[in-house]
Amino acid sequence: MNRRQADRCILLIEDNLGDVVLFRESLAEADSSTELLVFRSYEEVEESLPAIEVAYKSKGMIAVVDLNLLRCSGIDIITLLRSKTNLQHLPIVIFTSSLAPTDIMRSYQAGVNAYVPKPDDLAGYRSVAKSLVDFWLYQAVTTSSVNLVS
Repeated sequence: MNRRQADRCILLIEDNLGDVVLFRESLAEADSSTELLVFRSYEEVEESLPAIEVAYKSKGMIAVVDLNLLRCSGIDIITLLRSKTNLQHLPIVIFTSSLAPTDIMRSYQAGVNAYVPKPDDLAGYRSVAKSLVDFWLYQAVTTSSVNLVS
């Protein structure tokens, strides 16, 4: 088993406890070895940036961000993550109930890698969790999985 298979992490930025529970249960079913770090606000993410940067260097990692957070927009989170040199290439997936064309365009303009609508039921959450893990943490080659020599 290589490092990518042994060390995987999803950063979930979500303020709705019900969605956190559904995502956590679905992830545990899809891949129980993937670590889930939950942040509920911009401030929590900002305070944890040094630890997130360190973890990104050593783990296969993606950020899953709700677009409609209580005190900020997911766009603010994307901007914060993209402002850090060590996180500029972190895969970011917007996970939201919004299908508004302006939200989709703003998200991609801010630098997201994918825009995924929140499903209506547990089966949908399971499918999303499995797809995210399978693609972003097992199949895709991201900058966290390569060692670049300067």
